[in-house]
Amino acid sequence: MNKQNKSSVTWKILITGSIVIALLIPAYLIRGTIEERQASHSAAIQEMNGRWGSEIQLVGPVLVIPFYVPGKPANQETLTLLPEELQIESDARAQTRSRGIFDTAVYSASITITGRFDAHATGVTLPSHINWKEARFLVGLTDLRGIEQADLLLGNQSFELRPGAVPLAEQGLQALTPGMSRATFALKLQARGSTALRFALCGKTTNVSIISNWANPSFDGGSLPTERTIGPEGFKASWSVSTLLSRGFPLAWTSSNEDASAYRERLHASASGVAFYLPVDIYQKATRSVKYAGLFLTLIFLAFFLFEMLIGLRIHPIQYGLVGAAKLIFYLLLLSLAEQIGFAIAYLVAATASSAQISAYSYALLRSARRASLMATILLLIYGYLYFLLQMENYALLAGSVGLFLIVGAVMFLTRNVSWYQIESDHARPVAP
Repeated sequence: MNKQNKSSVTWKILITGSIVIALLIPAYLIRGTIEERQASHSAAIQEMNGRWGSEIQLVGPVLVIPFYVPGKPANQETLTLLPEELQIESDARAQTRSRGIFDTAVYSASITITGRFDAHATGVTLPSHINWKEARFLVGLTDLRGIEQADLLLGNQSFELRPGAVPLAEQGLQALTPGMSRATFALKLQARGSTALRFALCGKTTNVSIISNWANPSFDGGSLPTERTIGPEGFKASWSVSTLLSRGFPLAWTSSNEDASAYRERLHASASGVAFYLPVDIYQKATRSVKYAGLFLTLIFLAFFLFEMLIGLRIHPIQYGLVGAAKLIFYLLLLSLAEQIGFAIAYLVAATASSAQISAYSYALLRSARRASLMATILLLIYGYLYFLLQMENYALLAGSVGLFLIVGAVMFLTRNVSWYQIESDHARPVAP
């Protein structure tokens, strides 16, 4: 290949494009580093939550009563009975726990569950050989490790709750309540949990109230609260349901019912409550920022390329590579700083440092303070544009498309009178020794 071809504009474009592609390899490795840090964060959170108590999702309470079916073994079938009325009140005192640089939200909750069972008001024909003496009061829980105290009153009688597997969930609390076909109940729990607190809306009429000192709730589950107030001192939210129609399960069913499994799944799906949200989305945003690495390397190189072509400068591929390396180091700075001081401030610091480093290098490449200042402005605009895209999660595609349209339009406008063949001819001339 002769010297003239090596000096051509086309060859310069190919070399620059190859550098961008080569730099995507370390960008991919940086993305892997972000994923590793995110995995370490999740592991630390799970360990802390496991020691304190994981998220609590309570399903029930229900009565489960065995009954005889002629020709089958005794107590082979069961009747599941949901409450006619259910009221749940919870006061969750939340706080932040830390392990190293990682934080998680934990809470101590006082939960009071009251309501009424009435087997004869369900509208369901009760089995003829039902065994009320073996009736059991059941509450399904996702995690029993955080349950510190549980007291049950059924009518005026106190019952002892014991842990164990229950039909509603893998684990829970249960008590033998013989003879209870119609009764009011009051269940009081002291529990420690983390991340989230949810309750199944399983009564014919259900009212749930959660109050907390946590100022950043994220309401989730099967239903959003009917009323909620959020302030710097905490939140209060309530759910109210007066019919089972929207939830897809009846007030009672038998284990032999072909839809029994579907009813249990819908019962779990009705669980609604709150996640104690911590604004720790640094890994998601850092990952999204790296996805734009190829685009923004191209934009930075395009700026240098235009300086090189329009002003007549000569920038070596190694110098392009050093600029690209400085751009990639920005992502590592962003990740490491964001874990310490938060994403927004980390982005400002990393973008400022990266822009200053590349701009200082540009002073030597472009041989002019005015050109280096213009390059610094271009860099700040690029970093500002990236931050704007990261904040607009739902409209990132629209914002990105419009931004690229404007950038391409600006390049077309700036180069509208350029004679590329003349520039290529000038660059192809041998350089005097």
